[in-house]
Amino acid sequence: READESYSAFLGLFNKYELWYGWGVERDFIGVRVFLLKQAVELYPLDLTPEEASAVFIALAKRTAEVAKTPEFYNTLTHNCTNELARTVNAAYPGRLQPGLGKFIPGLSIDYLKSAGLLAEHERFVIPTNNSTLLRTINQTPADFSRELRTLLESTARE
Repeated sequence: READESYSAFLGLFNKYELWYGWGVERDFIGVRVFLLKQAVELYPLDLTPEEASAVFIALAKRTAEVAKTPEFYNTLTHNCTNELARTVNAAYPGRLQPGLGKFIPGLSIDYLKSAGLLAEHERFVIPTNNSTLLRTINQTPADFSRELRTLLESTARE
C-alpha cells in the first residue's frame, strides 16, 4: 500500500493495491518491522535443500521482473503473499503446492505450507521488539545484523 493508504482486506478484493515484490536484506525488513514499527516478527524458515532454495530464488527473481514489466494488482484472495509464493514454488517445481484453502487465506498459510512439507513442523521463531543485542547491530553491516539474528534464532531453538 502507499503512504496515504490504509489496508483493507475487503478493498483488496477490488484492485485497490498494486502487487509488488520487495527485495532487501534481513536488516531491511526485520529491522523496520521490529524496531521502527514495534511489531514482533514471526519467522518460519522454508525447509528446502540448497538446490531447491536456489531454484525458488531464481523463480522469485523472474516473477519480480514480470510484475515490474507488466504491473498487476494485489488481491486478497487470488494474488496475496501466500498464493504468490505458491505460484512461484510451482514455477520452480510444478505441482509441488496443491490447491487448498491455505493457498487463498493467509491465516491458514502456515498449516498449508507445513502440510506440503515446506516448513519444519516446529520451526517458528519470534523476534521480539525489545532485543537490545539485535538492535545494537541495526547500524552495522547487514552481515553483522544477520549474524546476530542467527545467534538469536539458534538460542531460541534450544529453549
